[in-house]
Amino acid sequence: LDLDIGDLSESDLRLSDLTGGKEKVGNDSFEFSENDLSEVCQTGLFSGRGRSRVGFAHQTYAEFLAARYLFVHEFPREEILRLIQSQRDGENMVVPQLAEVGAWLAGMREDIFDELVKSDPQVLLGSDIAKGDNEARKRLLQSLLGLFEAKKLRDDDLRRWLQYGKLEHPAIADQLRPYIRDHNKHFLVRRVAIDVAEACRVRELQDLLADVALDRDEALHT
Repeated sequence: LDLDIGDLSESDLRLSDLTGGKEKVGNDSFEFSENDLSEVCQTGLFSGRGRSRVGFAHQTYAEFLAARYLFVHEFPREEILRLIQSQRDGENMVVPQLAEVGAWLAGMREDIFDELVKSDPQVLLGSDIAKGDNEARKRLLQSLLGLFEAKKLRDDDLRRWLQYGKLEHPAIADQLRPYIRDHNKHFLVRRVAIDVAEACRVRELQDLLADVALDRDEALHT
């Protein structure tokens, strides 16, 4: 917030770096000055970071506002994907540090959701998918099960397990049943299917789950 006296680190931005151009709210656009930015920095969105420095008071503010900026300014789909994805094992995946930004964007834009449901469905578990339609939840669950079956995903993230309840939809029992019943499927995808059934309280599957639990020939992990 102070004059540049040569003590800026690579992570510092001066207010003057952020001025220029126009922003818009609804159908209105406006220009803003360094004084306007200084006033914003005194709100509850920011907290102190040492001498003459502020940062976002919570990482969630930065993540939501970054996604909202891309949404409001109608960035092209390809440009957004270049910003949030990188190559991992030859496939495009959301950069881990930008997972929440990707989740917010997927909740705002259907084209981003469509891309991530194919390439990085775990990111969408952090999105507002619970407010989406049943078909979106069904597609997300199918993509997750497919990638677990291909052993491209792991199920050791407890935070994601707690989000499986978002996947509930009317036909979920029919979607999960073949994975739980089939002994020939890898234990990983069967275990995930069981976890989803538990998180979504799919009572139609309780007899099948009891059979699995009492079957002495079942894999211990299942």
